[in-house]
Amino acid sequence: MSYRTAAWLAWAVWVLTIALTALALLLLALNLSHPNTHVYDYWFNNTIVVITVTVGAIVASRRPENPVGWLLCLSSVLGSISHFGSQYAIYTLLSTNR
Repeated sequence: MSYRTAAWLAWAVWVLTIALTALALLLLALNLSHPNTHVYDYWFNNTIVVITVTVGAIVASRRPENPVGWLLCLSSVLGSISHFGSQYAIYTLLSTNR
């Protein structure tokens, strides 16, 4: 893989992770507007995801042969998918039970 392709892929994963995290936070705000609702509110996970994907994208774009950057990116995108999926499931259940 060329350095340019690796850098593009690393930063594309960063954009995807940040977008999913932002959407999860938006859904969390919408879910909190319903009274007496149990929400998956794990704000520390969002902070760690943003930090690790940023470090992973920097490492993977500058040293694509280093697996640590790619592993950080992968773990972050999986964490953001998990949190987004949880918030979306709660939002769907709340919107269908009106």
